[in-house]
Order: sequence, then C-alpha cells, then structure tokens
Amino acid sequence: ERVEESTLDWQSNFFEFEVAALNVTKPEQNQYQYMLEGFDKAWYEAGVKRNGRYSGLPGGSYTLRVKGSNNDGVWSDQEAILTVRVIAP
Repeated sequence: ERVEESTLDWQSNFFEFEVAALNVTKPEQNQYQYMLEGFDKAWYEAGVKRNGRYSGLPGGSYTLRVKGSNNDGVWSDQEAILTVRVIAP
C-alpha cells in the first residue's frame, strides 16, 4: 500500500519503510537512494537494500524522497515521496 503522509507523536518518533523499483529483468540488481529532507544532508546510497529506518526525530515536518534504478544503472526521474510530521511534546 502506498502512503503519502504520516503523523507521529513525540513518543513514537521513528518509522521504517520498504520500497520496490519495478524492473522484471533482474530486480535483484535494482539500486536505491533515499533522503529525509529536513534531517539528512545528502542522499543515502542504499545499494540493493530496499528498506530504511529513521528514529529519534525531533518535532517538525520532513519529506522522505526515494528513487530507484534498473539493473542497468539507469535512475528513474520519478521519486516516491512521503511527508512525515512529528508532533513535538
């Protein structure tokens, strides 16, 4: 299921995610990158790892951006985007 927005309270200020880039030729060779805008300073190169986790997020609003490549290393120009809000105590 695709989620576009999530709100977390200050006691549950963490989340995990899993993504998939659709390529049926050699899906095990798809590559992934992600960044949590407002928290990360640069893209995280996840390689073939399809999931990630953030914890200890301070109150605020963040945007998770995820992109993938096919088995030939061609990156998609479309990103999956999730808005995450953490309510401060």
